[in-house]
Amino acid sequence: MKQDFRPMSIDTVLGIISETQIKVDELIVRDGFAINLNLSRSIATQSLLDRIMLPYIVKDYRILRILSGSGRIEINFTEHELVAGDIVLLKEGSYFQVLDVSDDMKGEVIAVFPKAFASELPFVTKKLLKIHPDKEGWEEIGHLFYSIYIFAAREPFRKEVVWHMIEALVNNMVALSHLETRQVTTSRSENIYSRFIEELSANRTGKHPVRHYADLLFITPQYLSKIVSEVSGKTVTDWINKAVIHEARILLRDPSKTISEIAETLNFPNDSFFCRFFKRETKQTPTQYRRTASEF
Repeated sequence: MKQDFRPMSIDTVLGIISETQIKVDELIVRDGFAINLNLSRSIATQSLLDRIMLPYIVKDYRILRILSGSGRIEINFTEHELVAGDIVLLKEGSYFQVLDVSDDMKGEVIAVFPKAFASELPFVTKKLLKIHPDKEGWEEIGHLFYSIYIFAAREPFRKEVVWHMIEALVNNMVALSHLETRQVTTSRSENIYSRFIEELSANRTGKHPVRHYADLLFITPQYLSKIVSEVSGKTVTDWINKAVIHEARILLRDPSKTISEIAETLNFPNDSFFCRFFKRETKQTPTQYRRTASEF
């Protein structure tokens, strides 16, 4: 099945569900909003897994609550293990890829387009918020999920009420994260590394030099290189290349873009440089990757 290029959004997921003819219970979709209280690996076909395990840029805010099982995801170039009890908030504009999902994985998910509500989520400052609250915090979030589901199902749809309940949910997640943060001391090096990854995901359209990110953080390229290497075990260039490959893979799934246009978008001097870079990093040419990705 040939895949049309579509960013990962509520409409994309609904389209995939329709195409793969999967029956999804406890799914409610409204204007700019969706909630599913029965996200389960057991109902996912191989076709669906092949589609969702490609890298995407998320076009909405996504809140995921892991009820059982485990998985691995990559968000903004960094891998994260997910286990039962984890709650994740993913901000729009984030790179996202599912790497692995256990057979017993179950969860709940909310997706929301703030623009559809003519508002924003003022509490969210980072692209990723991941918490593992205590029993009381877990139950609080669970009650909010269920309450949002109940109100979303009512007719007429009271959009403003649902939006304020989502704000309450996110605000509560932020408060719980602050409690966790107080228990963990973060070093200056870890803070610099975290800010570097944030800037890397925000400046994704182009292959920028190390100095570009050092200037954004008001430090020298040498100091940035030292910190990133110490914290992550990878060089700044390794991370930049990884970010460029992520963006290239996403752009290559858009059939309207030529290889030359993609090379220009990513700041390569010409398509030959881009093709050599892509093959060195992925062991495939851009054309080979485009052909393979289009099969899902």
